[in-house]
Amino acid sequence: MLSVFSAEDVDDWLQENALVKQKPTTICPIDYNKAAIVIGNEGILRMNEQIPPSGYDLGTVVMANNRWVIQYEYKSSYEQTIERHHQLTYYGPSTWSIFQAPILLFTLFSVLLVFWLFLRRQNKRLKDVMG
Repeated sequence: MLSVFSAEDVDDWLQENALVKQKPTTICPIDYNKAAIVIGNEGILRMNEQIPPSGYDLGTVVMANNRWVIQYEYKSSYEQTIERHHQLTYYGPSTWSIFQAPILLFTLFSVLLVFWLFLRRQNKRLKDVMG
């Protein structure tokens, strides 16, 4: 669903959520009763129709300027896909956490190898001295 609001009609909401003027933001949807126009799958929806907002904050994207606020709400069937993307993006493993163990093991092996080569050289000298 795509809805357009006049900035004057939702001025109090815009003051609380000033971030939507800077970039598109996922946020709980604005009540559709204040919308100047709402466009759904069937076209323009009339103002007398009651449209319940989903209440799913990641499924609604809002962007605003000084005159208009535009809100796009995904279908509820996309909620699992959106949630999975959000979880992987913000809470999933980072590149560092994936390569951390191999790097640690390689470093440990390298240190042990250098230490072993040093002791081997020392033992070879000791063998020559002791006969």
